[in-house]
Amino acid sequence: MDESISESSAWQLAVAQAIEVLVNGGAGMWVHVAKISRAGALPSDTFDLPGHEWHRVTDTVR
Repeated sequence: MDESISESSAWQLAVAQAIEVLVNGGAGMWVHVAKISRAGALPSDTFDLPGHEWHRVTDTVR
């Protein structure tokens, strides 16, 4: 973990060290966390996944 975050913060954070990503119900890949640090400036669509858009439920849909 980045020293500046762990030493200067009063809160604790639990983070998975390995994450299995499934594709069509099967193993797609493993993501291994090696370091945690603050993110710099990122575009607003960095974490958008095509086909996984968020839709608000309205009374007409219910």
